[in-house]
Amino acid sequence: MNARKGFTKIDVFVTALCLVILAVNLPVLSAGGKNHAKTDVCRANLIQLTAAWNLYADENSDKIPGTYLSKCVCLSGGYPNMNCATNPPTPGSPDYIYHHSFPSWVQHPHQWDTTTDPSAGSKSEPHYYNKLPDGTANSWDFESHYLNKENDDKHAIACGTLWKYIKDYKIYRCPAGDKGIAVTYAGSDGLNGIQNSGPGNWCSEAPSPSDSWRYPSIYIRSQIKKAAERIVFIDIGKRTGCSWNVQNTVSNMTQGCWSSTPPVRHNNGATFSFADGHTEYHKWVGPAITWVKNNCTLSTCSNPGCYSTCNEDLFYMAKGVCGSVGGMSQNPPWQPTPPCTLE
Repeated sequence: MNARKGFTKIDVFVTALCLVILAVNLPVLSAGGKNHAKTDVCRANLIQLTAAWNLYADENSDKIPGTYLSKCVCLSGGYPNMNCATNPPTPGSPDYIYHHSFPSWVQHPHQWDTTTDPSAGSKSEPHYYNKLPDGTANSWDFESHYLNKENDDKHAIACGTLWKYIKDYKIYRCPAGDKGIAVTYAGSDGLNGIQNSGPGNWCSEAPSPSDSWRYPSIYIRSQIKKAAERIVFIDIGKRTGCSWNVQNTVSNMTQGCWSSTPPVRHNNGATFSFADGHTEYHKWVGPAITWVKNNCTLSTCSNPGCYSTCNEDLFYMAKGVCGSVGGMSQNPPWQPTPPCTLE
């Protein structure tokens, strides 16, 4: 029998169909590869930032850098307020918070001199600020005072505590972050961040319960328990006002209320670095995605589409930021209603 020569119509049809399917899906496959590469770069950035964070502690008697952005460190009446020009904090007063002694990894705000190259730094006293980039007095509405957001961010980076170790602006932003933003990572509130949720509502590792709102939860590295589980930096992909926080109350955990918007990023997940130096890509189970999709806030967390009696995503963040879920002062520790668990 003679061997068949050439292609049949069926062969040509199947080949053409395969080529069409490949052409249709090639952009998706290509985008998936690019997204994966950006996630890898993001994790590499976080490794370097956390290594610098640890180097700072090595060289400063185990003190860790402030992971808040310094524009949030002025207190007036027990709540962050940027009116530092008229109400400068006085050491020893109720409005002077302890981590003024621990300059932030990124120094916002400071005395800008945008006529000079950002890498040269800017003259600034790290605890008292008088002017914003546009020359006006400080205010809580910081965003509206930018002159050149990216350039001003670079000045803030160059004045931060980590610039000594990482003098490369690219490391301070995720390649998949908002364009025109030089800082797209946030520090964890639980490690020398800014507390703003009132007495007893937070990770309470202060010298005394009555001071829990004024003191950072941890400001000495040796105080960190289970370093491999405590989040240092979070990829949020945009500029943030302060450090990333969780109001770790029983009511918030029960209702599934997020105080900071969950960082739904790389393919419905997020990247984190931890105090032991490792990084992690975490895929959200679902509640974090729903919260962002429905534009939920603390004031709407009891609404349909926001309320969640078993918010595994929030539990993950509470454990990473605070070290526990539902607050450390709970005895016995808070547990969700079965069948929901913390695992």
